[in-house]
Amino acid sequence: MHCKILNQRFRIVGSLFAMLALLFTACSGSGDLEISRLGSSGNGVPNNDTLGHGALLGNSTANNDNTSAKPVVTPKVFASAGYAHSAVINENGELYTWGNNHKGELGDGTNVGKNSPTKIDNPTSNTNWVSIAGGGDYSLAINTDGELYAWGRNNYGQLGDGTYIDKTSPTKIVAATNWNIIAAGHYHSIAINEDGELYTWGYNGHGHLGDGTYTNRNIPTKIGTATNWVSVVTGGTDKNIPGKIEGIALPNP
Repeated sequence: MHCKILNQRFRIVGSLFAMLALLFTACSGSGDLEISRLGSSGNGVPNNDTLGHGALLGNSTANNDNTSAKPVVTPKVFASAGYAHSAVINENGELYTWGNNHKGELGDGTNVGKNSPTKIDNPTSNTNWVSIAGGGDYSLAINTDGELYAWGRNNYGQLGDGTYIDKTSPTKIVAATNWNIIAAGHYHSIAINEDGELYTWGYNGHGHLGDGTYTNRNIPTKIGTATNWVSVVTGGTDKNIPGKIEGIALPNP
């Protein structure tokens, strides 16, 4: 979804799993914007979230709050909500994450959850982050060189690094430098490169990946021969509802 507020354009990527909302609100008395997040009002956070639901708000508390939106970091360019963690890229290309971290999904090199935004270093020091996607206990990101990085849970190969080992810091995925669009499901990932080619990897127990098999993949796998893919959406978990959309990729007309 794209939002335009006060003549500034932002892109929001959300997850159904956390059952949260990302809201943009204008700062009082200025032309700047703040990003705010509403807390969970149900059971959208894993039972082992030791920080409590409030940690997802990034407001340095561990308390639930589903009644008001609290400013987190300003200004913002790109935001993404994972299963129980959050991420924001600011206008300087800096990446901040917070929330649950038991599988390393925050990318700060630890498994310790954070209740306030924590800066995540880019392995390539001379580049900035441009895109972030939060999945089920893992994250994907692209930098200005078009390199793809992943970290967090990797039990089905959803990181795409050729292993099934969890990572706690950004790990470069394949040698390609032309990644353009990313989306993270619960256990599967989708990406489109600058050539309009579609790739998927991770859990495939219900045909999530669209490669004609039910085999999990731990590296990006090209889907078909088309070169006109322009958008992707992911959803669902390993427990699927018949007829539920697991992955959508839209070709350019």
